[in-house]
Amino acid sequence: MATQPSEKKLIIQWLKALILSPGILFCTGYLLLYLLTAHWLGVHFKDELLRSFTETTGNRRQLQIASLKTDFFLDTLTLTQIELSGAPSPSGARQTSGQPITISTMTITLPDLDTFLFSPATRQSSSRAVCEEILKAEQRLQ
Repeated sequence: MATQPSEKKLIIQWLKALILSPGILFCTGYLLLYLLTAHWLGVHFKDELLRSFTETTGNRRQLQIASLKTDFFLDTLTLTQIELSGAPSPSGARQTSGQPITISTMTITLPDLDTFLFSPATRQSSSRAVCEEILKAEQRLQ
């Protein structure tokens, strides 16, 4: 009977040491950074990108993006279902600039994706770079 409590204590201490080991702590920290960045991209960077695109095109074009995703290494950004159209008129009338252009998937390399959460300057420069890439892709499709 005396060996069971010591074995149980040994297992608890071993699990505690495993959880607090540098390898597990690093993996947990990286996973947390990845999940926060992925969530932030889907919510906040998407809005910033739409605003930046409107400013870049001088309110003449409108951008819609279904989703933004990053790879696990946080160095590329994948945009899905990109739709470019003329900006709607203030009166709400139908636009006359033609059919919207749709890009199903677009992957852009952004090496500073891991610092988006901490650097507003990086976010702004990256949103401008993404807008330029979208406009280049639009020109290639026309």
